[in-house]
Amino acid sequence: MASHQKAAHLEESNQGKNWFKDESARQQVPLNEALQDREPFRRRIKQYLKRNGVRSQTCTTKEGLQDQLDDLSAAQLEELATGDLKRAGRQLSFYRVERVIGAKKFGHSAQNFVKVFTDFLGAYSGIISLVKNAGPGYGEVAYETMSLFLSVFVNKSLNDSKFNDLVRELSKAFPQLDQLSSIYPSSSLETSVALVYKEVIVFARQATTYFTRLSVRIWMSIGRPPSIGIDNTASTIKGKLADVNSQAMVLLHERTRAIQITLEEGQAENNKSHQQSQTEIRILQQKNDNLLQEMQYLRQQNDVMKLRYDIKTKIEDEERLERLQSNLQI
Repeated sequence: MASHQKAAHLEESNQGKNWFKDESARQQVPLNEALQDREPFRRRIKQYLKRNGVRSQTCTTKEGLQDQLDDLSAAQLEELATGDLKRAGRQLSFYRVERVIGAKKFGHSAQNFVKVFTDFLGAYSGIISLVKNAGPGYGEVAYETMSLFLSVFVNKSLNDSKFNDLVRELSKAFPQLDQLSSIYPSSSLETSVALVYKEVIVFARQATTYFTRLSVRIWMSIGRPPSIGIDNTASTIKGKLADVNSQAMVLLHERTRAIQITLEEGQAENNKSHQQSQTEIRILQQKNDNLLQEMQYLRQQNDVMKLRYDIKTKIEDEERLERLQSNLQI
């Protein structure tokens, strides 16, 4: 491991050391749910990649996954994007061919994909670094799932702007790691963070499975397309992240207040300590303000996603009804 990777690993291992320290807290982490279907999922995706002539690369650490992402050169991404366009021209897909970007935009598409995935990895790795304190296995299953997701996504749907947008929205919803790692968490907050950890794994597995099936000619002629499940899981993640931000803001406020009380009691004894505490209070207040802004943003995004889902469901119901009426007339 390179020196900068060792430093990053050491820094991550020291973050969030107050999280999941006791046995009752560890029981809150849905490890069994996160590990559920791990082996069948990995075996199925590896078989898919082998059938499609894709070099299988599975990483179980943040550093390994970052290396996997770095290995995707611009030329490789452009070649993959070109192949994606040709496939779209030959076969029917639920995503219309018109949505596939033009050849001149492949370079921009590749750069956009790399940035979207890198941002998502950076955001989610903060949650992983907290949950890893509960014991071995937590980090491995999360990064392995992300690695398989990356292998499929970059080879199958590089130009899927809809999914890129969804992943980008999720990245923005995650709180900053330093805002969480400095907190002495409540059991309720630990549970919420654990649920986010699990739901992101579910989301990545759903998305990976979905994109491996885009080559199938017909999904379901009647019924909702499978992307609805991905949208629902993304909405669940946003809701849980809003809950995490809300609880973290309360705890930061309580800590700020406790420091202020201590400061007032000892102000006469140590003026230097007073100045240091005031600085810490200002930092905590800034974090508190940041969390409040993130929580307001998440609430707005949740409302928008729910509205989109309701409209989409209504349209699909109407289309199914029209098809049924047409069949009955025949």
